[in-house]
Amino acid sequence: MPEAKERPHWKRTLAVLAVMVGGFAFQETGVLPVLPNVQRQLPGASTTSSALLVSGFLIVAAVAAALLAAALAALVIGLSVMLVLGWKAVALFVLSGALFASWIWRERSTDQPLLDIAVLTKPQVLLPNLGSGLAGYVAFSMFFLVPRFVQVPRHASAEIARHLQYGFGAGPTATGLYLLPIGIGVLCAGPFGGVLGRRIGGKWPFTAGLGLLVIASALLAFVHGERHAFAVWLFLIGLGFGLSTGAAGVFVTQAVEDNQTAIANAFNSLTRLVVGGIGAQVAAAILKSQAVAGSNTPHESAFTIAFGICALLAAVGAGLALSVPAGNAGSG
Repeated sequence: MPEAKERPHWKRTLAVLAVMVGGFAFQETGVLPVLPNVQRQLPGASTTSSALLVSGFLIVAAVAAALLAAALAALVIGLSVMLVLGWKAVALFVLSGALFASWIWRERSTDQPLLDIAVLTKPQVLLPNLGSGLAGYVAFSMFFLVPRFVQVPRHASAEIARHLQYGFGAGPTATGLYLLPIGIGVLCAGPFGGVLGRRIGGKWPFTAGLGLLVIASALLAFVHGERHAFAVWLFLIGLGFGLSTGAAGVFVTQAVEDNQTAIANAFNSLTRLVVGGIGAQVAAAILKSQAVAGSNTPHESAFTIAFGICALLAAVGAGLALSVPAGNAGSG
């Protein structure tokens, strides 16, 4: 008996996604991190004039934050509904691109940008941000792929389950336990990433973390038939993500002036979140496209492809980190 297909309720999620992504973008790159800079530029101003100037800056900065939030919301919504809308979702991607272009133009044309585009596009900042985004892609993909892998063939019909040669048939509690090694790995390696970054430069622990993501993702793609080994590979994922994330802040901070560290780190976190969201949606599309006929259960090859893409993108991120110019203080 074929599995019941999930009904798409995407219309109900549009507002929620927009508010969540927009709110995070406003929080991470909004007006709060730059208010101290404005206040420091007004040492001789009265309380009243300072308040008026800060209020004016808030209004101008809110426009930039709104443009960025809307661009990110359109991108995430487009990714969320593309499997339902098909080519119609292209309109959302076009809208997102137009909003991003408007935001960049606005930031380049003002004397008080919310984010200094010139700083963000420096190789010492841009390349680590891209690497962090790819690390986020791997992590978010894992949180989507692993539960679906370990639960096979639990939710498949008996007829389809006979043709599936992978998965562990895990229930809800066991699924959570399979994800636990990722959290333990992050907890172990995260603090050391920052410590090593301050001692030897952010470049090397950051690159090492991405290297662990390459190895672990490749092992998940091709060696996933034994439960204990699978858990070890997930622990390596946690180590790699924790190490790279812990070092990323140091890596970016060492490349900018002191008054730009808040913005640089906020944008690094935002890049990791947005690219990570893209990773989860790409993983969903791969599993959907490789489903067994008459069901929602993917073929084993779908997971091999998805994990393999994670390994490939982590390798690209490591290459980007290694290519950061030696002039960066974080390069060691």
